[in-house]
Amino acid sequence: MQIVNLEEITVKIKRGEGGCAISSMMIYGLLRTCFAPVKCIVENYAYSGSFLILQGAAKRVMRKGARLKFHWATAQFDDDAQRDIIEVGELFVYLTQLNERLYDVIQGRSGLPRKLVCELYKEGAIISAPRALKLSLADKIE
Repeated sequence: MQIVNLEEITVKIKRGEGGCAISSMMIYGLLRTCFAPVKCIVENYAYSGSFLILQGAAKRVMRKGARLKFHWATAQFDDDAQRDIIEVGELFVYLTQLNERLYDVIQGRSGLPRKLVCELYKEGAIISAPRALKLSLADKIE
């Protein structure tokens, strides 16, 4: 197998509102296993799913005034028929497992105690770039 030096890939999050938790988790996994080094830059804010995507990068960079938001995975339904298909109990179990995985990712990338990670999610904390750096949720402020 030939080893090739791959150029760094830069992903910019300008205004990351969030999005689908499953898709965000998949992108996180792709970034963590990418052969090329990935640098992710938060320009303004990374909320919810885009915050998770930031954690997937090898280099997590935030602009000086950027913010991150902790947000639990939730379910949205397009119509009543879709809501009827999913049993509430099954949905609760699924969302609980998904949120536990979010805690695992944040705890694993930052080294923060699980109790603190859970508290930040519970309060829907919005944190500044300097605090993100202090909590090891970012590697650098540019």
